[in-house]
Amino acid sequence: MTQNIDKNAVKTPKKHQLGRINGLDFARFLAFFGMVFVNFKIVMLPMDADLGNSAWFFSLLEGRAAALFVILAGIGLGLSVQIAKLNHETGTGDFTVSTLKKGVFLFIIGLLNALIFSADILHYYGIYFIFAAFLAPLSTSILKYIVIALIVTATILLLALDFDSGWNWQTYEYEGFFTLEGGLTNLFYNGWHPVLPWLGFLLFGVILSRINLTNKAVQKKMIFIGLGITIISYFVSSSIISALFESNDKELEALVPLFSMGPIPATIFYMISSTATACAIIAASIIFTKKFAQLPIVKAVNIAGRQSLTLYIAHIYLGMGIMEVAGLLGNSSVSAGILTSILFVFIISVGCNIWSNYFKHGPLEIIMRKIAG
Repeated sequence: MTQNIDKNAVKTPKKHQLGRINGLDFARFLAFFGMVFVNFKIVMLPMDADLGNSAWFFSLLEGRAAALFVILAGIGLGLSVQIAKLNHETGTGDFTVSTLKKGVFLFIIGLLNALIFSADILHYYGIYFIFAAFLAPLSTSILKYIVIALIVTATILLLALDFDSGWNWQTYEYEGFFTLEGGLTNLFYNGWHPVLPWLGFLLFGVILSRINLTNKAVQKKMIFIGLGITIISYFVSSSIISALFESNDKELEALVPLFSMGPIPATIFYMISSTATACAIIAASIIFTKKFAQLPIVKAVNIAGRQSLTLYIAHIYLGMGIMEVAGLLGNSSVSAGILTSILFVFIISVGCNIWSNYFKHGPLEIIMRKIAG
């Protein structure tokens, strides 16, 4: 997608342009909000729950909110690389060490999350960071080839291996998750957010960081091209799937999962469309935040978005913990799940804003900064 943006309008930001872009905090908050809807649905609703008129809403969020979350992390890492390169005294060595530490930290707390919530993303996130510590400083052209290779390799593996191996889809439990073989298989191939191909989202974020996201022409193209690619992906995907079913050929019908738009497994169409959607949301968030920067709600959302790591942990330990005590897990209605998600996000966001009156960073962000720098 970055190839479609006018090169004259895209300039690598100078050092004074590499500060925090408030629109990214806004987008990060939206990604978190989307993940809360999806994750609360997973734990609150019965396995066979009929989503009714809400099905389209959850289908739009599933996988896309998490993809946006990862791409935004990639943008942050990419900006950090640029700052490191502009600092001629240290080069990118400090970036590599710091990112490795962050990756290990995220992996450990992610595994702790997985004890409570199997769909945790942070332990995958940690591995993405460990790879990015060495890959993020590479040239844009090399990163593009790596992203393509990740998607192609993941597709080949879907054809060669049984993606359902280890899974009990009735309970969302993965057999052998905490064993070496099962853990590695889940982590790299058939988990919720496996390295193949999800690392591609992070590296695409690094690529995005190298264009001038504050340029209006770039923002407009990201929105229109992003939405266009998303719509086309849905159309092509549905057309291919319909043709496969109409063929009445069992072998061809078995290929349907390869052309789906769902995140599990992460197919080519899912990766392309989710990346395109993320581009549109990021650009729209930057435009919206700049135009309405003085509105109290925009300021509050940006503050909460800066504490996304704390928010993510809180929605598992605090949010799901309260739901377990209240007996809401596994037997709630769709409307109860949606209302609980909204109420939780509102309350935790207020808490983040109160916290920000006394501390510059969120609780877990402070811990990670002390550990990783």
